[in-house]
Amino acid sequence: MPIYSYVCDCGREFEARKSVEDRNFCECLCGEIAGKAITTCAFHLDPVSGDFPTRTATWAKAHEDANRDDLESLGLRESKKRIYL
Repeated sequence: MPIYSYVCDCGREFEARKSVEDRNFCECLCGEIAGKAITTCAFHLDPVSGDFPTRTATWAKAHEDANRDDLESLGLRESKKRIYL
């Protein structure tokens, strides 16, 4: 069930879990009916998603460089062979 934000005429702002059918109005603690508020949503875009192909290449290159630096700091060298399990 989604969480919606509401604003009452008394000034109270609150959130409530409501079904999609009942989402437009919610009863406030003061007893009045509060209307649904329009708010921003919080989300995070994954930099590796297919939506940002250039960002994906940048991310992969940065991680390859970091791995190479880690190997060099341990006195190891990178192998071109890849082992898949």
